[in-house]
Amino acid sequence: MPFAVVLMGLSVLLMLTGVLPVRGGGQDAVFLSPVLAFILALLGLSTFACAVRRRVSLRGIGFHLTHFSVVLIMIGALVGVIFEKKFDCRLQRNAAKPLQKIQMGDGSIVDLGFGLSLSAFRLEKYPPNLVVRCGEDEEVEHRLVEGSEISVSGEMVKITRVVPRAAISDVKLAGTPELVVGDEPSPLARISIDGDQPSEMALPDGSTLFIARVYNNLPTMQMGHQFRETSFPSRPGIIAHVIASNSMAIIALEADKPAKLLSPSDPALAPEFPTLRYTFPDILSLAIEPSEDPAAPFVAELLMADGIRQFLIEGGGRFGSYQAGEDSVLTLGRAQDRRYEADLQITRHGEAPLETTLVINKPLDIARWRLYLNSYDAKAHEHITITLRNDPGDTAVVIGLLGLMIGTALIFFLPKRKSS
Repeated sequence: MPFAVVLMGLSVLLMLTGVLPVRGGGQDAVFLSPVLAFILALLGLSTFACAVRRRVSLRGIGFHLTHFSVVLIMIGALVGVIFEKKFDCRLQRNAAKPLQKIQMGDGSIVDLGFGLSLSAFRLEKYPPNLVVRCGEDEEVEHRLVEGSEISVSGEMVKITRVVPRAAISDVKLAGTPELVVGDEPSPLARISIDGDQPSEMALPDGSTLFIARVYNNLPTMQMGHQFRETSFPSRPGIIAHVIASNSMAIIALEADKPAKLLSPSDPALAPEFPTLRYTFPDILSLAIEPSEDPAAPFVAELLMADGIRQFLIEGGGRFGSYQAGEDSVLTLGRAQDRRYEADLQITRHGEAPLETTLVINKPLDIARWRLYLNSYDAKAHEHITITLRNDPGDTAVVIGLLGLMIGTALIFFLPKRKSS
C-alpha cells in the first residue's frame, strides 16, 4: 500500500509538470517520457498484485472491480499510445474523387477503408454588435436588433434593417478614381483610373508606371496568399510597377494612404519616383440584397437623426464605420460562429453511398475512425479541415471507466462485515 501511494504521488507530480505553463513550451513531452511510463507500469503491476492477493468474495466484489478496472484503463491507454493513428486532412468541396488513402509524414500510406467527400457546407453566425466609439478609449456595444434604437451623441439612431448574408451590387461613385502624381496642392499630374485592366503610362520624371491590377479590396501581398475579392470597394487600391534607370519597384497604393513598397525588400535598391497617391471618390448609392453565399457579410441599415440612411457592412473597410457627430464613430463588429456543419458522402466498395452530416463539437464514428470537424475556409467556404482518429485502446478505456464507476458504487453500498 505505501509503495502504491508513492508511485501515485510521483506520477501526479510528473503529470503536473506537463500541464503547467513553461516559457518556450514543450512541457507536454513528459507524457511520452520513459520515466512516466515506467512509474505507471509499476503502479499497474502493484494494483494488479493487490487485487489478486485478496480473496474474492461477494462483499469484496467492488474492491476487485475497481482495481482490475484501473489496470484495464492503463492497458487501453498504453495500446492507444503505441497504435493510435491521428491526423488532420482537408476536404475540398465537390472534389473529383473521394479521399480514401492518406500519406503520412513518414511516407507511409494509411487506407481509411472508405471514401470520404464533402458535398455541402453550412454556417450560422451570431449577429455582430453595433459598436459606438467615443474618443480613443470609450467604447459601447449594442445588440444588433432590427427595429431597436440607440443613442449616439445625444441623438437617436434606429436600426431599420439587418441582413445576415448580403450581396452588394450596383455601386455608384461620385466621380472617377484618380492616381495623383506629386505633392498637393500642385501635383505633377492627375491620371484617371477607370476599369481594372492593366495599363501603362509615362510619369513626368521620365519613369514608366505599369498598373498591374485595380482592386476593390486590396489584398495582403504574401507568398501563397489566397484572396477572394469583395463585390464592393472596402479597401480600394492598385498594385503598380514603377520602372526607371533599369530597376523596378512594386508598390501597393491603398486609397488615400501612402504607397507601400512590396519589392525590392531593400528600399535602397528601388528606383526613385515621385509621390503617388490613389484617390477614391465618395459612394453615392449601392444595392443590398439577401444572398445564399455563406461567406457574405452582415449588413445593418441605420436611420440617422437627420433622416439619412446609412449602411454598415461587417468587415467592410470604409463601409465598416460611420462618423456620427464630432466625436462618435459607429462600427459593425465581427460576427462570431454559432454553428457550422458539413454534409459528407461515405462510399464503400460494393455499397450504396451513405450521406451523413458532421457538426462542430459532435464527433462522427465511421468504421474504426472517429471524425471531428475542426475548421473551414473562411473566405470562400470551399474546403473544411477534419481530424481522423483511430485508437484501438478506446474500448478498453471505456470498459475500464464503467467498471471503475460500478465498483466504486458497490464499495459504498454493499453491506460491510461487522467487526467484533
